[in-house]
Amino acid sequence: VKRDMPKVIFWEEKAATLGDATAMQSLGFDYEHGIGVAQSYPKALFWYHKAAALGNADAIGDLARLKAEGH
Repeated sequence: VKRDMPKVIFWEEKAATLGDATAMQSLGFDYEHGIGVAQSYPKALFWYHKAAALGNADAIGDLARLKAEGH
C-alpha cells in the first residue's frame, strides 16, 4: 500500500501541534531524511527538541545524535 505522504505530514503536524510527542519525533525524522518534506536539519532539531522535552526516548537519542554530528 502506497502512503499518501502529504496526508501523513498533515496529520503528523496536526498531532504534533496538539502536543503528541510521537508525532513530533516522527516529524523530526521526516525533516531529517526529507521524507514527504524538504530536508531541513533546523526543523528536524526543532521537532526532536520538543518531543525530547516531553520525554520521548527516541527523540532524545535523535537529538543527541544530530548534535554530535554537528547539525
